[in-house]
Amino acid sequence: MRRGFLLAAVAALLALGASPVLAEPPAGFQDWSPATFGQARREQRIVLLMVSTSWCHWCHVMKRETYGDARVRAVLARRFMPIYVDADARPDLAERFRRYRWPTTAFLTPEGEPILALRGYRGPDDLLQILARVQSLVAGGGPYPGFADPNADVATSRPPADLDALIRALAAQLDSTFDERMAGWGTPQKYPLADPVLDGLERGSADPLAGAVGLERSLRTLEAWRSLIDPVAGGMYQYSLEGRWDRWHPEKIVPVNAGALHAYAEAYALTGDQRWADAGTRLVTWMLGTLRQAGGAFGASQDADAPGLAGERYHRLDAAARAPYGVPRVDGSVYASENGQLVEALTHWALATGSDDALEAAEAAATRILSTHVRGDGEVLTHAASGDPRRLFLVDYADFGRGLVALATARGWETPEGARWVKAAEALAKGMDAQLADPGSGAWSDATTLRSDTGFFAQRRSSLDGVARAVRFRLRLRPTADEREVCLRALRAVADTRAVEEHGFHGAGALRAARSLSNLARGPLLHAAVRSDAPERAALLRELRLVALRDPRVRIDPPSTGGPVVTLCTDTTCLEVDDLAALRRTLVQLLGPGSPR
Repeated sequence: MRRGFLLAAVAALLALGASPVLAEPPAGFQDWSPATFGQARREQRIVLLMVSTSWCHWCHVMKRETYGDARVRAVLARRFMPIYVDADARPDLAERFRRYRWPTTAFLTPEGEPILALRGYRGPDDLLQILARVQSLVAGGGPYPGFADPNADVATSRPPADLDALIRALAAQLDSTFDERMAGWGTPQKYPLADPVLDGLERGSADPLAGAVGLERSLRTLEAWRSLIDPVAGGMYQYSLEGRWDRWHPEKIVPVNAGALHAYAEAYALTGDQRWADAGTRLVTWMLGTLRQAGGAFGASQDADAPGLAGERYHRLDAAARAPYGVPRVDGSVYASENGQLVEALTHWALATGSDDALEAAEAAATRILSTHVRGDGEVLTHAASGDPRRLFLVDYADFGRGLVALATARGWETPEGARWVKAAEALAKGMDAQLADPGSGAWSDATTLRSDTGFFAQRRSSLDGVARAVRFRLRLRPTADEREVCLRALRAVADTRAVEEHGFHGAGALRAARSLSNLARGPLLHAAVRSDAPERAALLRELRLVALRDPRVRIDPPSTGGPVVTLCTDTTCLEVDDLAALRRTLVQLLGPGSPR
């Protein structure tokens, strides 16, 4: 027992000293820059783009075995311009190539136009054949296969008839991909995607009758996810193979862990089942003990491979057996979007469990990002602390903004602590509009573009997932009729039939955004006040704050000084409750049935 504790302590100390670890390029690869593309144009070289991450096992293998092969290096040196990109450092490029995942191998003309893109690991012999094929295509002047661009316009696409039609389409598509045998959405790879689970939990909490199936599916899935939690160091693995939950790929990344913690917090708040508290605790242990950096912000990921043993073989060992092989490397790169996701998740966890440590950690991370990533009057938010203030990303504004709103809700909007977070979130919303709004479509662009950007990458794009994340931020910050219209226009601009079909079960984030828009239109706004001397005040406030984070219609007023324990008022009625069980029943009654299935 003591030896396991010491090993965990050593791992935590190593992680605290972690530094930014951008995905390391193979020998001979250049950075993504105007100078590199300029050289490719001058020398008329074909651009070979490798998109990778610091945590990706097969990326490591491809760097070592494929780009370390002398034959491959010789061909690249003669005709190609190899460029390397860390997908975590460039969310815009990660979005454009998300259908290929990592590693992506893409070929471009020197002017930046698409030739061909390939998914996953390619061995040296395979890549040599591909290099020869690409050279033949270029020598013949095309036509080129191009990229499977998830944001491209398709002539047959059409916008949704109305918001309810969009909700039904997204919900039907999500339902069709549920795995009744193993739980979770999609096969054969099993991903712990938070949005489908959160949709079911939120639907079940607001509308117990209509949401019963979704709630049951979400809870079954959360149970299956427990197989992905590292029993030694905590944290959740990225995904599993073969249609099972116990053949995992053991890298640990922020989106998976933040989403899982959020989901376990919601499940625990709804059911009180200790299983969900135990699972969430294992995630928080990893976040605070391994991923947290000096200064209070969080790193981006932990590698699948230990220094002395790769991947699954290492993670099948107990603590003592792992010790000789070292600890998988933590990428200490501090990104605004990932920290926003963790701030939001830790705040939900704090509200669900009463954990002061989690809330303090969330506030420390938010404070750090505001001091290192926000420029000027608070409207410019860079992805990394040293990021170019001209290269801005929607996911940073959306995810970090949601984290700030969650903190404001947890502390109380009317308090000095809460007002601080609201002020920072308002500045981000203003900057998001100034930097990323597209007046023509009404959507927000995924990223700004620079004059030096070329070809395919000079075009500003708006993605369904990015806009959905932004909508969930904006509605929580400003649940007004005017803001709803802004958000509705933005979502309709990107939620055409092509985008819905292309996203599959990944469209659950858009479904959650659409439900929020629908519920806000249905009204009514609900004001809640808890008496200042109520014996159960802390538990009642936590419950109300969790509901307010799920539903933008709920607003929590300053405490009352007498009268009922809790007063719940719409524009037509006021009801009084005196305990937690009555509060939950009355909230369902007043908020009414949710958006259509």
